[in-house]
Amino acid sequence: MASDANHMYIGRFHLELCIPICNQHCRIPLWSLHRSYHRNRLREVSFTPTDNYEERYSWGIDYQTTGGGNVGLNPKIDNMIPAYRASKYPLILVSDSGIYMREDALMDMVNAMRDDVALVTQMPFCADRPGFGANLEQVYFGTGHARIYLAGNCLRFICSTGMSSLMRKCALEDAGGMENFSDYLAEDYFFGVAGWKIAISGLPAMQNTASPHPNTFHERICRWIKLRIAMLPHTIILEPLQDCFLSSVLGCCAVLILFPSSPIYVFYYLVSHLTYWIFCDYTLIHLVQNGPLPFSFAQFLFIWLYRETLSFPTWCRALLNPNIKWRKGNFRLCWGGRIAPPARSPRKLNNR
Repeated sequence: MASDANHMYIGRFHLELCIPICNQHCRIPLWSLHRSYHRNRLREVSFTPTDNYEERYSWGIDYQTTGGGNVGLNPKIDNMIPAYRASKYPLILVSDSGIYMREDALMDMVNAMRDDVALVTQMPFCADRPGFGANLEQVYFGTGHARIYLAGNCLRFICSTGMSSLMRKCALEDAGGMENFSDYLAEDYFFGVAGWKIAISGLPAMQNTASPHPNTFHERICRWIKLRIAMLPHTIILEPLQDCFLSSVLGCCAVLILFPSSPIYVFYYLVSHLTYWIFCDYTLIHLVQNGPLPFSFAQFLFIWLYRETLSFPTWCRALLNPNIKWRKGNFRLCWGGRIAPPARSPRKLNNR
C-alpha cells in the first residue's frame, strides 16, 4: 500500500520529510534537509554554527536559500518564507532555534498527525539547566502553563504554541499561505483556527536557551499576556482567575459571606486551598519531567511562591501597555491579534 514518493508508505512504514533550516542572518545559508525514516530508524541531525553543512549532510540537502523575505511585520514569518516557498512535501516542521528535539520527537509528532489533524504541537517545557532563571522557567512551564495547555487541548480549545509544531502545508495554502499570517504576531495561534483539528505530541518541546534570566522570563510572559488579551478580549477577566492567589482571595470572600459568624473558616479554606494547589502543581511537573527534578521540593516551593506572587502584577503591567518588544522589532498590538508599528510619542512629534 503506497502513494507517491513524497508520502507515507503504510506497509513499510516509510516517510520522507523536507525540513527547511532557517536563520535570520542573511549571510548564513539556509538548508533544507531531506530526512528519510524507514522502519522506525532515525538519523540524528544536530547543528553547531561551525558545521560544514554541505559535507556533513550531503545525504539530505535538497536545496539552499540565503536570507529571509519581506512579507509583513512579523520577523519570524519573514525568516521562514524562503524555505516555506521552496518546500515540496506535505508536512512542514517549525522549530525554534532554542528547542532541543530528541531523536524520536519528529516521529512522535508524525504519528499524531491523523487524517483530520492539520497541526501537531509539542507542549512547551524546559531542559534541565542550572540557575534560578532556568528553574523559574521550568516551574512555570511545568505547572501553570502545562495546566492550561493540557486542559485547553482536552477541551478542544485552540492553544497552540509555535516553538515546535508540525503542520500540513495544504491547510496553510487553503488559508492563503504562510505570508497571509505576516501581520499577526501570534501566527501559531491563527494557524490553528482554520477549521482543522489540532493534537499534542507525546513529547514536550525542550527549551534550551543559554543563561535565562528572571527579567527575560517576565518580559516574555508579559508579551504572551498582551497577545492573549488582543486576540481574545474576554481573557482580560478570565486570565487572572487561573492564578492561585487571586482565586484564593475570591474563595476566602465567598467563605466569609457563607459563614459570617465563623471567620476561622477563612483560614481553614486558605490553608487547604494552597496545600491542594501546591500538591497538584508538584505532581504535574513530576509527570511532565518524567524523571527526577533538578531542584528540591523546598526550592520548588520558593520558586512557585515567587512566580505566583508576581503573576498578577505582570498581568496588570501587560494590560496597561499594549506595545511589544520582540526580537529586534517594536510592535503595537491591535484588537484581533494584528500588529502595527508602535505609536510615536507626542514629545517626539513636537521635536520634528
